[in-house]
Amino acid sequence: MIRRSILSLSLLFLFLGSLSAQTAVILKPELVRLISGEVSGKICYENIRDLSVFPRWYGSDGMESAARLIMNRAERYGLSDVRIEEFAVDRDTYYFMQKPWFAWNCQAGELRMVQPARELITSYDANTPCVLVHSRDTDLQAEVVYVGAGTSEKDYAGKDVRGKIVLASGNPWDVSKLAVFELGAVGVLIAMSLDVPGASSTEIYETRICPWNQDQTKLSTFGFFLSTDQGKALLRRLQGGEKVVVHAVVKAELRVPGRHVGVTAVIPGTDYPEEEIIFTAHLDHPRPGAHDNNSGCAVLLEIARTINYLVTRGLIAAPKRTLRFYWTPHVWGADMLYSTHPELLSKTVANINIDCVGLNQTKFSSAFTVVKAPLSRASFLDDVFVNILEYLILSNNNSMGRLPSGPMMTDHDGSRNVFYGRVVPYVDYSDHIFFNSGDVGVPAVLLIDLPFGSHHSQNDELGLLDPTQLKRISFLAAAASYVVASAGPEEALTIIDELDFRGRERIRRELRMAKEMLRRADKASLPGQFRAAKNVLAAGLKREAQTLGSARLFIKGDERAARYLKDMIEKWRGEEKSLSGELEWLFDRCAAELGASPGEPPLSDIELKLKMIVPRKNPSLKGAFGILNTYPDDRFSFERYSPLQAYLYEIVNFMDGRRNMMEILALVDAEAAMANYQTYSRAEVLEFLSLLKKEGIISF
Repeated sequence: MIRRSILSLSLLFLFLGSLSAQTAVILKPELVRLISGEVSGKICYENIRDLSVFPRWYGSDGMESAARLIMNRAERYGLSDVRIEEFAVDRDTYYFMQKPWFAWNCQAGELRMVQPARELITSYDANTPCVLVHSRDTDLQAEVVYVGAGTSEKDYAGKDVRGKIVLASGNPWDVSKLAVFELGAVGVLIAMSLDVPGASSTEIYETRICPWNQDQTKLSTFGFFLSTDQGKALLRRLQGGEKVVVHAVVKAELRVPGRHVGVTAVIPGTDYPEEEIIFTAHLDHPRPGAHDNNSGCAVLLEIARTINYLVTRGLIAAPKRTLRFYWTPHVWGADMLYSTHPELLSKTVANINIDCVGLNQTKFSSAFTVVKAPLSRASFLDDVFVNILEYLILSNNNSMGRLPSGPMMTDHDGSRNVFYGRVVPYVDYSDHIFFNSGDVGVPAVLLIDLPFGSHHSQNDELGLLDPTQLKRISFLAAAASYVVASAGPEEALTIIDELDFRGRERIRRELRMAKEMLRRADKASLPGQFRAAKNVLAAGLKREAQTLGSARLFIKGDERAARYLKDMIEKWRGEEKSLSGELEWLFDRCAAELGASPGEPPLSDIELKLKMIVPRKNPSLKGAFGILNTYPDDRFSFERYSPLQAYLYEIVNFMDGRRNMMEILALVDAEAAMANYQTYSRAEVLEFLSLLKKEGIISF
């Protein structure tokens, strides 16, 4: 039995070694050795430590200090054209559809109980997120009144809060609007789950109070976010009949007008400098913010340092395409950059967005995740990352520690953990949203740990991170970006083969899914399922044609490479008939067995109406919707629908002024089936289109 187990393990390692060599074919072994030998997870870790001392709300002194630190490191690492970008933020300015949150700066904040006992409850110096954003200078004592959720008038029935401080568990934005602006409270204390028996937490989250009332005649006062444990301690005193008085001190200002800052730097390309791959990582968030997102910012620095060092020492060739690095304000930073410098957008061919990486996977149950571009942005980028990610997974999940073309990758000061990595369909979450938008048209991937750590709270600390994991992620992004940035006609052949290989895996999986849709149908549902199954297969084939076509970026007029790509695409077209025929053959069998009518069901009345609509996006409103536009006069935000939800997002992405809505829905329905997205009824889609039209976002 033991001998058989040893033989089985030997065969497994032989298989893994063979598979690793195959999956790493897109990377030359020498490039693997050079990048993995230079990249340092500990340098990442120390850069995260240095960034974590700054509280980094938009437009704050801490955010600007962090930007200067990034700029100084980028210059020290030898990057070119390093600069701090400044973007004006006020009550009226939009960047495409985004209205950025206001600049706010806090220097101090303390909340003390003075009656019935003296106690320091919380402090900005101890836990930065405790002072609610948009708080202003305050120094006062007042009684505390508990108001439940504090978001509706019934919460205040029989309670006089004028001149007092309310303790509530609801959204601080809504609590402040009602308690302060309408009922005369002088401030708010927020703690989650106060009414939940047994609930306990020490987390303190960064969030906001409303900066002014609807007509801007009343200004915000102050607020503190307390942990559930801190809030319940106060509540117990109040429910026990004690009068609770607190002393609140805040030194903070809302900066309107103000500014947001970001940092840009480049490694210039040689042959095709006008083509750019842009890295993004958002720089803001509360102190310490080690994982979210000092980790991404530090990984960008390490990628830049590693590639630039190897290039300047002549160890690798300079990239043919420019690598641009952008440490950005979260959510709207890309809108700011490209609306301010529109000439850059036409140069951009790919985005790699890094947000929250490097968790020690034995301390926090999470998987490193590559989030692919949506169907509308199918390209070479996903498959390049998948190829190198598979190499990383295989080479770091072998207890022997070594595989052909690469050893287990660890950092001297990090763990020796195995590596959990995966690839998932498109989800939003971060700054790749802008690039994947249809009218921007830049394929983008997101590198992220899912699920998250302790985000937006004081517990997002350096100790959760692992230099080894940071090294692995830096290697992945550096290697993948260098492959894309350095590929020319000769490398195009390898990339085309990789796209073909991955495409065949995908299309066979989708054919299998389409067949199962037919097998599970009953007599009544079979015609409709046949339409859905055909859509899945057709959308998959369109995706593969688009993915292969994206390799033209690397061909640059080379006849041999162009002919190879053309022949490959023709080969796929030849197989399309065979795949479709296989599905139709199964449908005929199922229809005969069930006694179902042949063919697809007719379109409904609402579908006929949708077929007549050919929507076109407003060309001046690029990028993502302003779903975080929350000030009273903001536009491009919808209460009922979230336009960044994948199904609705892709509906807009596929709008090109040529497709009608039923053609768009055929693609989006198929993508939803492939990726398990939430779907919407035809009536809801029609209502969504009407809202977009009313806002001037689309026309038809």
